[in-house]
Amino acid sequence: MNRAKVLYMGELQAFTRSYQRFRAIYDLSEEMEYEIMSMSDLAEKKSITLLDRLLNKLGYTAYFFELDKINQKLTDLVFQEKPNLLWIDKGTMVKSQTLIHIKQNFPGIILVLYSPEYIKPKHNHSKYLIQSLPLYDYWLTPMSQNCSCSWVEARKPKNTICVNQGYDKYLHRPLELTDEEKEQLTSDVSFIGTFEKSRANIMLNIAKAGIKVRIWGNLWQKWANSHPNLIIENKPLYGENYIKALCGSKVNLAFLRKANQDQQTSRTIEIPACGAFMLAERTRELQQLFEEGKEVEFFDINNIPEMIEKIKYYLNHEEERKAIAQAARNRCSSSKYSYKEILRPLLKKIIRL
Repeated sequence: MNRAKVLYMGELQAFTRSYQRFRAIYDLSEEMEYEIMSMSDLAEKKSITLLDRLLNKLGYTAYFFELDKINQKLTDLVFQEKPNLLWIDKGTMVKSQTLIHIKQNFPGIILVLYSPEYIKPKHNHSKYLIQSLPLYDYWLTPMSQNCSCSWVEARKPKNTICVNQGYDKYLHRPLELTDEEKEQLTSDVSFIGTFEKSRANIMLNIAKAGIKVRIWGNLWQKWANSHPNLIIENKPLYGENYIKALCGSKVNLAFLRKANQDQQTSRTIEIPACGAFMLAERTRELQQLFEEGKEVEFFDINNIPEMIEKIKYYLNHEEERKAIAQAARNRCSSSKYSYKEILRPLLKKIIRL
């Protein structure tokens, strides 16, 4: 019997989460006896312009002027490779006409969409994704909001499967920092993420409580001189530097985006997987993933004094903090939170040789 073929379309630049999922599927290919091909050159990375933001508000995509080329390239590769399964990560650039054409010529092909975000907010979808959603045979998403939203259900997705956020076993692990890296990347309290006013106000309160907070991410420049204890790096971190900053922080803060109605995010798995201490917003899903006070710590977003009290406590109790961080890493392993372990049973279900 011929080996099944899997064609993976996604952003495959190093360290993207799409690449991490691709690597997990690639790792499983020998175990499950299928071949996997990627489409890393589908679209070049680009800076987002004002025109792109306007197009996004109108329901299009930042790659609007390249869509025909992108969809033709996808079609050509499907006809060339004749895969049994086409896996599309995010899918904002894939037109419904493209999927219909592929299905007409390859009626046995399995179409899988992985949506890493809550797709109802306009900034998380395009008109092409919404039009294509009913055409996928399976829709995988770590956002439970996608699985219980009437707006999404009205778009008639088939075989919706909710999964947890995952981590990359190659990337997310404890790292030792050099003396130079310690100067650049260590902190008492850190946050890595894009600016939001509510987050900024919380961290300013932490700084005013006498605690130094170091922040990496975009759009923080206006807060650079707001308090001596608030250290604004005003740049994102990727790859190994991202991991080293997590490992170099005594307390890693994890906030959730209200616009996305988040219950968990990529960072709420990645921080524990690195053996780093996490203080995250308390949610039902995170309480199911980790035990409070033993594997991670939580805070109530409406109770900032509680948060500050916990930060001070764990900054002064190093051994307890380290034990909790190690227990969280052990939990990630024992509960199989890596992308490879999450995707293994799903691929076994979906791929029919």
